Amino acid sequence: MDLFKQRDMLQTSLAATYASYMLRLAESRGIKAEQLLAHTDLIASTLLQPQARIFAWQQAIIVHNLLKLTHDPSLAIEIGLRSNLTKAGFIGYGLMSCATLRDAIELGTRFLPTQVPFFKLGFDIQDEMAVVTVEEAFPLWHFRTFAIENFLIEVSEIFRSLLVGQYAPGKYQQLQLYFDYPEPDYFAAYKDRLPKLYFNQAANQFRFSAHMLDQSISTANPAMAQLVISQGESELARLGLTENWLDRVRALLECQAGQYPDLPSIAAQLHLSERTFKRKLAEQNLSFSELLESVMLRDAYALLQSSALSIDEVSQRLGYQDRSNFTRAFKRWTGQTPSEYRTTL
Repeated sequence: MDLFKQRDMLQTSLAATYASYMLRLAESRGIKAEQLLAHTDLIASTLLQPQARIFAWQQAIIVHNLLKLTHDPSLAIEIGLRSNLTKAGFIGYGLMSCATLRDAIELGTRFLPTQVPFFKLGFDIQDEMAVVTVEEAFPLWHFRTFAIENFLIEVSEIFRSLLVGQYAPGKYQQLQLYFDYPEPDYFAAYKDRLPKLYFNQAANQFRFSAHMLDQSISTANPAMAQLVISQGESELARLGLTENWLDRVRALLECQAGQYPDLPSIAAQLHLSERTFKRKLAEQNLSFSELLESVMLRDAYALLQSSALSIDEVSQRLGYQDRSNFTRAFKRWTGQTPSEYRTTL
């Protein structure tokens, strides 16, 4: 199993949703959780926790165990065909909320690393075909074929869900999947359920007619799309997937149960000593208290603008037990009381 514990896989994490789905599939085939999770240092309950994440090397071992225990090399196809938008987490809801397929591709490409860090996506128009190229973010070793097949088929199912509705063979054949390796024997049993397939190609790609890019999505919801984009940017920052170090710190400063994290806890999450953390803030001409106040103002604006909460409830959400203390702080930050600010909205 040491092969899976390469540097990138040791440091990269992904949503546990995919592992939990494989666990359910394994159990339906009579495989115990302990067998599937052998050598991963994971227990089943961990995978079921909201917002749970696991390391890429753990996911790789789960795939290895699943294939070994089932002796079924076509599982990537089976899992892909059972995919739906909700499996993609907040990204799925964002895709549903986009106005057009073009918007959905932009959103999915931007936030894919928060859910599935194995791939990078490129987009191009070639001979009136829209082409999404899938490249490995780092070497995938023995589970490369599984990962590519599963990902491309999941993408095609999401595409179908967004624009086609229930399975319709004629429309589904507008899609094309390109693979950069020879055709495995097990694909023959699935061809009537898949887009048109091309093997021994120069790249792994998902293709469709470019005229479909601006086709509207019936579930479009601009407000929800913006909410997902905001959440996605915060998630990228929280996971350290942005170049802006301060954005990551701000993302970690999330109020939970009426309390913001303190300096030691944030430093620990960043794997920094308190002294180094303070120094890095000073290099940005900031103190921790100044940064925290800017985050509290951000959250105050968001709650006052987009919720029906009373001022008392907003105060409590931000960690103030006394409304008057929040009012004084908000006026110091903005020159207005919270009530005065709300009258301007």
